[in-house]
Amino acid sequence: MIMGATLLNAYIPPKLFVGFNFLSLAFPIVVILYSLICFFWIATWRKRGLVTLFLLILFLLPIERWGNYSPNTNPKGIKIITYNTKQDNKSHKENIIAFLEKENPDIVLLQESNMKENIDALPYHFHSGLVSIYSRYKIIGSGKVMDFNDNSFSAYADLRIRGKIVRVLSVYLSPFNLEKDMVKPTGDLAQNEQKAQSLAGMLAPNFKKHQYQVEQIKNFVEQSPYPVIIGGDFNSVPNSYEYYHIAKGMKDSFLEVGNGLGTSFHDFKFPIRIDYLFCSKSITPSFFKTDRTVHLSDHFPIIGYFDIP
Repeated sequence: MIMGATLLNAYIPPKLFVGFNFLSLAFPIVVILYSLICFFWIATWRKRGLVTLFLLILFLLPIERWGNYSPNTNPKGIKIITYNTKQDNKSHKENIIAFLEKENPDIVLLQESNMKENIDALPYHFHSGLVSIYSRYKIIGSGKVMDFNDNSFSAYADLRIRGKIVRVLSVYLSPFNLEKDMVKPTGDLAQNEQKAQSLAGMLAPNFKKHQYQVEQIKNFVEQSPYPVIIGGDFNSVPNSYEYYHIAKGMKDSFLEVGNGLGTSFHDFKFPIRIDYLFCSKSITPSFFKTDRTVHLSDHFPIIGYFDIP
């Protein structure tokens, strides 16, 4: 029932009922516990075990959004990196630039970044608040997707790529500003209960803010005269209201060509996927990678290749 309830995020917005978005955060734990129960029942009580196994199979797509397997991926097309760099300072910026120069992408989408430096291989750039777009291709139009709203920032740039125009978005939805000690349980039951109430009080308003922000972004994308690629830190997990509504009508490049766990935020030592690369149906993702060797931020950089028709 809990796994099923997370699917209701596709239909019920947080402003109407925020509880389903809370459940989406616990989805990996629920799946693990349910799988253990399923295998136990298969071993000890075959009929009930088969029923639970059948129900687990029904949830393969929601599970794939957290961990996926795509054979025979072949990187081709334009290379894009999206990366939350966590308010880069001067020395940090130098490391970020060195990483980007080594990777040699065609387009870079940055979030939670105040970097304004030039990158030789990416001469065209646009900055808006805490998001930036760097490009090897000429920017023929750019701007904000929406006004700055509750520390949410999003910008777009129209790029002329090999004779075709593609619109790219760098998105950063409102952060939760959680610290590790806020979610770390203690041996005191009363203190844990107080922490849980405080946590809920912080999360619920942000879920509702995200609903407004996602609606603004979705409307902007639907009105685009060009194919769209969206990258960024959505501060939302794959079974959330935010994910369902951004992904609708788009391709999630991780689902298309990703492998392994999609974990992109590593600071809490918990499998959290909140950074994404989406594209229009007319664009073909050919490769997706979460680079877990790079520890310049509390996020891992996301690398994708896209074939533009």
